[in-house]
Amino acid sequence: TTIAEVNKLVSFTAVRPGTKHVKVFPDKLKSVETILRDNHQFTVCRSGIEGLILSKIDEAQVFADSHYAPYRRIYDYGIAWNRERFLGEYHSHKDLQDEMARMREFMEDLDKFKPAMPIGVIALDG
Repeated sequence: TTIAEVNKLVSFTAVRPGTKHVKVFPDKLKSVETILRDNHQFTVCRSGIEGLILSKIDEAQVFADSHYAPYRRIYDYGIAWNRERFLGEYHSHKDLQDEMARMREFMEDLDKFKPAMPIGVIALDG
């Protein structure tokens, strides 16, 4: 986390030129993590931000479930389709005609598909 990375930095008071500008009380030194953890305003802001992000994740999931549901059949078809199996099977003229009609239908549906949708602080990428 960011706090862990900041905590690794050398303290201003540990740098020799810095000691002439501040009075150091070694028994009162606190880590950045401790200062932030004990700061009420920081914890309130952090909780608010976490709550907002979690609510937007839930909102994005509901939106994705409803918005992308009509396209799930295209995805499922693509996952299940196997070139070798298809080429190894016999297909009548009617079978191929139906398959081509399905592909045209998929193409028409995908023309309406909006792959990127912003949901608050989250960008859905379909």
